[in-house]
Amino acid sequence: MPTVTITKEQSEFTATTHDHCGQGRTVGEAIDSLLEQGVTMPIFLRQLGGDQFFTQEQIDRKRELRQRLETLSTEERAEYQALLGAELDATQARLKAAFR
Repeated sequence: MPTVTITKEQSEFTATTHDHCGQGRTVGEAIDSLLEQGVTMPIFLRQLGGDQFFTQEQIDRKRELRQRLETLSTEERAEYQALLGAELDATQARLKAAFR
């Protein structure tokens, strides 16, 4: 699947595909610039570390539970499901913030 790379230099974001480049004051504007050039592909924003939407502690706990998925207690399985839901909520919140 083609990818979009987002970079930030000083006060401007750049969204780059293999053959297009868009720029803007926000991530949303940079992606909009790609769309205006006719780029049509799914775009997923992936957070590599914790942030205000999903903390590093939540990431670490989800990873630890996932590694033991087959042996989780009922309580741990519920915690894991709750973390998956929180991660999805965080992704939606991050997208909304990116397009402001």
